[in-house]
Amino acid sequence: MPMTRSERISLHKKQERLQVKDGEPILSELKDSVPVLRNTSEGIVEFVKIKEKLHKKGFSPIGRISDAEGSHSITDSAGDLSAANETELEGFYDGLGEKINEILVILRKQNLINK
Repeated sequence: MPMTRSERISLHKKQERLQVKDGEPILSELKDSVPVLRNTSEGIVEFVKIKEKLHKKGFSPIGRISDAEGSHSITDSAGDLSAANETELEGFYDGLGEKINEILVILRKQNLINK
């Protein structure tokens, strides 16, 4: 099955990165269904405008990231490296598996690989 033009274009686009800005946004500066991240007095908050209504979701810090001699380690707020790594790695592997499956679906649609 051939890909549509929009599917071909989306394969070549770079994913836009969310940037964290300061303060709460005003409704007029937001685009419908496009999330923005803001650093507010409540912490990091995601805002999204849907049908002229503003929605928000807060984020909680789970630990700190340190870079030592080229290796990255994640610790929870109490400094417990093993518990933080286990939780972070589970999430990382779940997300990685999903991305690999998405790539395989695209490659199969393009007949670049067999099932």
